[in-house]
Amino acid sequence: RFLNNASNFLFYHKLGNVGFLGYTGAAEFDETLPHLEAACAYFAEAQPEVIFLLGHWNHGGMGCSKQMSVPAIRAALLQIPGCSGFGRRLKYMDGHEHCNYIQAKDAEGNYGFMIGGHGMADVMCAPQYGFAYLDTTNDRIRLFYFEISHSGIGGLLLGIALGVPLGALLGALLGKCISGSAACRRCRRKSLAMLSCGVLGALLGGVAGYFLGVYYLNSIFPFQDRYHDILGCVQANGLSGCTHLAQQWLNEPVNPSRLWM
Repeated sequence: RFLNNASNFLFYHKLGNVGFLGYTGAAEFDETLPHLEAACAYFAEAQPEVIFLLGHWNHGGMGCSKQMSVPAIRAALLQIPGCSGFGRRLKYMDGHEHCNYIQAKDAEGNYGFMIGGHGMADVMCAPQYGFAYLDTTNDRIRLFYFEISHSGIGGLLLGIALGVPLGALLGALLGKCISGSAACRRCRRKSLAMLSCGVLGALLGGVAGYFLGVYYLNSIFPFQDRYHDILGCVQANGLSGCTHLAQQWLNEPVNPSRLWM
């Protein structure tokens, strides 16, 4: 249950020619809707070239209802007068997953972006660390992703390599203790108990090793580190002069003849 007021975690404004709308996905949709309507009324008057919706959850669950995920709120905004006229110029950025990638696209281009990877791994991706850079000058809307570093699968392999034998050893020792406490008279039954627990321990150790490698060990095996290259370029040329070091996630023209609703 969300023990706060949704308005305490919601903001909207225009910065240059860009509109930003941020909110909390922990609140209820009915409580948030009036504030979304107020934001759309503001943007209809302010007329930014593009709006970015900012939120945490990329899907429902773990404290967020399905209606309050960032993709769901974008869909809801496109039904509200004042925002409906933006169409594809209503973009979004979210996180929750510790990954950085283009999340949503259609035949005309990209409009949803995951920017949740800042060092910690996720089941869906290796550890990443990077940031997004938005440039809306020269009648273009461009979004760049600078990836400072990311890891390979070294930590995952090491975690499994450590987890399997360690789990098998602990399982065998547990099996020995169980068979000993049961006062088994036959060595065969003791050996079977030890073998069974050892196999089970190896399986559990493999699973534990997988998560150990994904969430912890992977981060100490950097596969690529461009920190100094990017920092040196930015210090010398500014971000706009270093986009050759980034991935281009978005590049669209600004259309001054669009109709606003």
